[in-house]
Amino acid sequence: AQSRVRTIDIVKKGLNKRYRKERWFRLFGCTAVIISLSFLSLLFISIISNGYTAFQQTMVRLDLFLDSKVIDKDDLAGADYSKLIHNALLSVFPDVTKHKDKHKLYGLVSISATYMLQDFVAKNRHEIGTTIQIWVPADDDVDMLMKGRIDRDKPESQRRINDQQL
Repeated sequence: AQSRVRTIDIVKKGLNKRYRKERWFRLFGCTAVIISLSFLSLLFISIISNGYTAFQQTMVRLDLFLDSKVIDKDDLAGADYSKLIHNALLSVFPDVTKHKDKHKLYGLVSISATYMLQDFVAKNRHEIGTTIQIWVPADDDVDMLMKGRIDRDKPESQRRINDQQL
């Protein structure tokens, strides 16, 4: 019976040390979790602060004439929608006459604008022959300029948009 008491005393004596080590272990574990959550929060804040503009898109409003000579009601897929967009841009900037300058002007609007226009015409056939106002996405360089990612003050050779396009 005496050996049992001794074993229990030894165990009780070591329990305080064991509990103290367990408290330190829990403290270090909680500290590690808090530090990890802090770094994870910083990562998310960084991603959101640098990337929130990706959820915004610069749009351009065009007054566009849906010319019945270009759009055949029976063959909507065969229409030259880019020509309609180009004509709308040229009506806003009639001074642009050189081929090279026209190409730069057309580049201010995203290629997806033709598809948006085609979808619009498919849903609104009754608009053919009239002038509509339509918002189309700007080219990615214009979008970056409007979001402040391209510096207007840099020399023309150091940015993707030239002075004339500005």
